[in-house]
Amino acid sequence: MFLDNKMVGPMPNTVSALKSLQKLDVSMNRITGAIPPGIATLTSLTWLALSQNRMSGVLPAALGNLRQLRKLDLGGNGFRGPMPPSWGALKRLELINLQKLNLGGPVPAAWLGMVSMKHFVAPAARIRGRFPSGLLRLSQISDIILYNNRLWGPLPPARQLFAPHTLTQLDVRGNYLNGSVPKVPAGRLIDFKYFSNCFLPKPSPKCTRS
Repeated sequence: MFLDNKMVGPMPNTVSALKSLQKLDVSMNRITGAIPPGIATLTSLTWLALSQNRMSGVLPAALGNLRQLRKLDLGGNGFRGPMPPSWGALKRLELINLQKLNLGGPVPAAWLGMVSMKHFVAPAARIRGRFPSGLLRLSQISDIILYNNRLWGPLPPARQLFAPHTLTQLDVRGNYLNGSVPKVPAGRLIDFKYFSNCFLPKPSPKCTRS
């Protein structure tokens, strides 16, 4: 781990020599450049955290080879999409953080393969399209954080939206979702945030701009 260690410059591809490495956390440094290809060869990794650096480039499809990965934290960098469908092979992944990336598209349907997912964190990541209702089919999902994206259309009906009994937090503020706001069923303890959308009867002013 090299968390907040004032590392500067690109990450060397020689990291690929660390074949037994299980945890790599270089968050909160000044690392630049793309994710080196060698990281995708570290198949013992369970934790990969590169957040809050100055990295850039396309999200590598090859990270889908890291089948032991449980945490993937890439937020706060300049990475851009598309989101690789190959990451759907990360069946042990429990947390993904894509905050403030430039993803520019929908969540891939193939990500339903992330069957251990608990915390899906992707606010302000320029995700486009309809609400990714496939996430509701993940049996362990706890948090879906999608505020300040570019989601549009209606949310699923309440019986579907709140179906996962493990879901405790759903944040879709600051999108372009429309229709009616689904009501949280009586007795459900869930933090549901939905303001600043286009829901009736009081859509956000942004929804009426030409």
